Amino acid sequence: MKRIAIGLAGLVLALGFLGCGGSGSGTTSSLLQFQIAWAARSARAVDAPSSALSFELTLFQEHQGTPPSYTVRGQRNRDRLEAHIQTFKSTMVVPPGQYIANFTFYANEDYTGAVVGFAGAMVNVKSDGTGIGTIATNALITQMVVPPGQNLGVAERKNLVYEARDSTGAMVAISPGSCFFTSSNTGVLRLEGYEMIGVAAGTARVTVTTDNVTGEADVTVNAPAPPVVFEVPDPVVVPGGRVQLRATLTGHSDQTQAWSLAGAGPWHGTITESGLYTADAAAMENSYDDVEVRFTGITPNVTARVVVKVVPVARVRTLWSNGNAGWVDNGGTSPSFTTTEPKKLYSIYTYHWNYSNGVLPGTIALQRTDGFTLGPWATVGLPGQGGAPSVYWFAALGGLLLPPGTYTIIDSDPATWAQNSGTGGLGMSWIEEIVD
Repeated sequence: MKRIAIGLAGLVLALGFLGCGGSGSGTTSSLLQFQIAWAARSARAVDAPSSALSFELTLFQEHQGTPPSYTVRGQRNRDRLEAHIQTFKSTMVVPPGQYIANFTFYANEDYTGAVVGFAGAMVNVKSDGTGIGTIATNALITQMVVPPGQNLGVAERKNLVYEARDSTGAMVAISPGSCFFTSSNTGVLRLEGYEMIGVAAGTARVTVTTDNVTGEADVTVNAPAPPVVFEVPDPVVVPGGRVQLRATLTGHSDQTQAWSLAGAGPWHGTITESGLYTADAAAMENSYDDVEVRFTGITPNVTARVVVKVVPVARVRTLWSNGNAGWVDNGGTSPSFTTTEPKKLYSIYTYHWNYSNGVLPGTIALQRTDGFTLGPWATVGLPGQGGAPSVYWFAALGGLLLPPGTYTIIDSDPATWAQNSGTGGLGMSWIEEIVD
């Protein structure tokens, strides 16, 4: 037998121009930079891009569409009304990668007044901040490009990405209403201006025309994706903590999945392909990461996202425990506890001293008196006194909702479950909750 000392708090911690909006930085990123070729301004051309005095650029990550990842604003040099090229360099760092770039040009200097022009393209921002190139406000359009591979779901609304370019390949701003959009099959895809609306699964060819220049490409409308159910809809961790994320694709037997961090970063933790998220020990409280799960066992793949939030350690407290610092022996039996109101479970762990040998981690479950069961959850083994391996079996639950009731803790290896007279022969266990 062995006498132990439990340090609960220590165990929790051991587990572990003008820019606005957006976030992100990185050692391989630079300040975003591009040029606008302003046309000679005429007060009479009040509805053309050449009359613009300010602009707003929104960058979307290609796979998201909304909301904008980054927003940049800029103004024309009012002292130069003749045609000239003006270089803009934002005050924000934009990580390299593929984005949808949308420019909106305004008649007034303060990003208000009439919208006099649009320009857009699929762009690749490089590590030095370049990649958007030059945008012309008064140039001859020689090509319309509809980037291939665009898709949306049935009943989804999404903006079509299309590009007007001049003979040099630079983006050209287009006057509102100067483009015409058609769909080859309105039973599959309808268009309201440049907004696409998925009607039924299939493919439709989209055509964009302006100034007798036409571009076209096929757009795919995907059947509604089956719903993804997350075991914990809003998972939380403490700095340095961890949570095993779980999701189920409704109606499919193949649950092959891969987890990854989503967005451009910076991130506040790491995640394995199997869904084990670990927050950085230095992660700021109330920071969060978008996490994506992709189900790869069906075609097309189904993806879904959940947000993991880092909460203060003070929000984690013991809901129930029967641990003590006495000498322990093996052979614990299942203890029970009662809660009269719903609880958000942060973690559950059991003790397997096993005469300082520990034991390979197994599973823990909770079973209510009416048979309702939560789990079983796979556990990770954490060391104990003197470095004894895998004496704590730890399951991070991240805010799992526990309905009211009386529950029995079920451990997969009661033969090595630590117990003593202080627990009345019941296996030593700890349950933690998240409090608001």
